[in-house]
Amino acid sequence: MGNENQHWVPKFLIRNFADVDGRVFRFDVNTNEMTKPPPKFAASGPDFYEFEIEGEAVTFEDRLGKIEAAAAPILQGIVTACSLAGLSEQDKRRVANFVASQSFRTEAFYKGLNPNLVRTAFGATFRELWRSAFLIADEVVRRHWAVMLIDTDDIFYLSDNPVVLQRTTDPKDGLGLGFDVRGVEAFLPLSPKCALYMPCTSTAADILERYQAAMELHRVVRSN
Repeated sequence: MGNENQHWVPKFLIRNFADVDGRVFRFDVNTNEMTKPPPKFAASGPDFYEFEIEGEAVTFEDRLGKIEAAAAPILQGIVTACSLAGLSEQDKRRVANFVASQSFRTEAFYKGLNPNLVRTAFGATFRELWRSAFLIADEVVRRHWAVMLIDTDDIFYLSDNPVVLQRTTDPKDGLGLGFDVRGVEAFLPLSPKCALYMPCTSTAADILERYQAAMELHRVVRSN
């Protein structure tokens, strides 16, 4: 463990939210403090993915780096094109792997499990989460995907826990959230104007049904 600065939100994603000077505005919800670090020092900490598990030094930095490297150009392509058109099954799997790992690799997730959890105890937990990541990715792949775009002055914000899960009918209910839970939507902001939206299949079916009904009503009104 060499006191290496390791990111729980990848730099390529942070850079998409940088100001004209290349730095990012960072707001601390606990202290109300606003700072402006470069992406290199945002959402990161020393040796964050270095653990000692059962007396053995274990690192996850390289493994996470490979997932990032595979997904980054695909996600950047989505931002550029503002579309999912042309996304292959392999592309979707690579993005799903990224979303799955991003959902548990953050400091916010770590602290949310137990604020008093020591690093040695979290190492074993992180290893089990890593081993189950492919199951999470399977659930992400099975969801319907869409691109959310903003064409007004509003913007998307990137948090230190960028994969956001919420219930469709009750967004304030934060219990029992998961990619395998019916009625749970997932969001991943990719830039201030673009986000990846991944609702569960039941929510997606309801959205499509309402859209088709609206289009049919529009057709009837125009024909009349």
